[in-house]
Amino acid sequence: MKVTDVLAAYTCKDHGAKVFQLTDLTDDHATMTHKPLFQDKEEVHVPLQKLPTWKATKALMPMLCPQELATEGMTAKLLLEERARSEVQLALHKAAERHHVDAQTIAFGQNPQGVFAAKAIRKTIRLVPLGPVNKAKSTAKETKLLIEHGGHSWTIGPFRQNVHFEADSPCCLIPYFWCKPTSEPSEVTMVHSTVVESGITIPCLENPAPLEQCQQLLFLAAHAEASEPDHAEEGPSEANPKAKAKAKVKAQAKAKEQSEPPSKKAKK
Repeated sequence: MKVTDVLAAYTCKDHGAKVFQLTDLTDDHATMTHKPLFQDKEEVHVPLQKLPTWKATKALMPMLCPQELATEGMTAKLLLEERARSEVQLALHKAAERHHVDAQTIAFGQNPQGVFAAKAIRKTIRLVPLGPVNKAKSTAKETKLLIEHGGHSWTIGPFRQNVHFEADSPCCLIPYFWCKPTSEPSEVTMVHSTVVESGITIPCLENPAPLEQCQQLLFLAAHAEASEPDHAEEGPSEANPKAKAKAKVKAQAKAKEQSEPPSKKAKK
């Protein structure tokens, strides 16, 4: 042992597994100090000729966390953030269950990939983006899949999807992530909306008008949405995407009806 290693940690077989620090050194002895968690510190005065029986160790002295630090640690920011994340994740699962759409109503397809109306849908369906929740990065791109809760922004990502429709696959099928964007406003069948679950506002997609059987579920692409002219002065119905989509569907139906021959109208 080097007698200059003051404050280094040592052990001695005469004192079991206790860890001591060399806290003082005089001409005739060395002072070894052990600090238990709860008892008073213990000092051992070792004659210089017995110092070789003490061995340097990498073991650490017992240490008690200060109460102030323990209080802060038990309510750490990390724990509060994780609780908020868990609340968002749970609310997302509840919303997906509440607005579940069964396989008799919608169908998944490949080539082309997408989700379709398996039958005529007259009621409003809401597709919830069920997926893993993570804290949004400050540099993240703007996205519709954003939830505000607990003083933080949370993004939703997709679970791995069963894109090859394999039996016994560990992957899943979440309709929201099978909806495709379109740059043609006339093709839009779904619009962005929100639902509230457990006090948390969750993004979703919903149909603003009835869907025909085999009709693909499409939403307006972000670049197309940004390039649309501002109709704010034309009235609230034009400023509301749901109202716009409904108006388009009605206009198409009316145009189709007007184009039918009188004989066909009479049969109706």
